[in-house]
Amino acid sequence: MKKRFNITVLPLIILCVSANVLADEKAGNVPTNAPTSVHSATQQPHQKNAEQIAHDKKIETAIANYKKIITKDPENKAAYRQLAGTYLLNNKAKKAIPAYQEAILHDPKNPKLFAAMSIAYLHLGKYAMAKAMANEAVALDPKMENAKKIISYADKKVEVLDQIAKATQGKMPIHDAAFLKKEKAKKEKLAHDE
Repeated sequence: MKKRFNITVLPLIILCVSANVLADEKAGNVPTNAPTSVHSATQQPHQKNAEQIAHDKKIETAIANYKKIITKDPENKAAYRQLAGTYLLNNKAKKAIPAYQEAILHDPKNPKLFAAMSIAYLHLGKYAMAKAMANEAVALDPKMENAKKIISYADKKVEVLDQIAKATQGKMPIHDAAFLKKEKAKKEKLAHDE
């Protein structure tokens, strides 16, 4: 009997690690300007757009503030963590990774930074890098269960992608999350058009 992996565990992992990172940031002396409200699905479209614009402005203001703090105090570990966390929590994984790299340069013994960076790599479909960062988090803190779950998830994701590649006889690039998204979108469009 084949093992099946429940992919619903990833949002839980992301939520737990993000909560830990944010709690860590709030303990620092750098104020966070990131918005905390969640938009309701029942809002009118114009309300949603106005709130989204306000949300985006708050995010950009927070990012600018963290960058100013870093410029004034290049050794402020909390500012680096908060900048990276703001990018990650706002679906800017490509910007989060270099920000986490900078944060790690200033706080290389912080396992939460490695765990959070592994989540950014997961968002980009870079499972080997996600696993490597999660492994580093576990090496720094062997009790870090969320990082262990990320390692397991990345391994299973790669295993599934390998199985798909074998099933399609190499017609699909291995470990290419973008390719999988495009194929899924094509299938959904075909199903919708019928």
